[in-house]
Amino acid sequence: MGDKSKPAECEGVKRKDYVDLVMSVAIDDLDWTDENGDFDKNKMLDSLTKDGN
Repeated sequence: MGDKSKPAECEGVKRKDYVDLVMSVAIDDLDWTDENGDFDKNKMLDSLTKDGN
């Protein structure tokens, strides 16, 4: 599934903060955020139903 280690630049970042950062980037990349960058549940649900899941 790929390398799960932190990049060297993130070694000083606490685990919870690092996980939050990774999830934030993933959610944004999936276009599940609104114009303010906040998580948008409806955009997530719409994207899942459009893909036939």
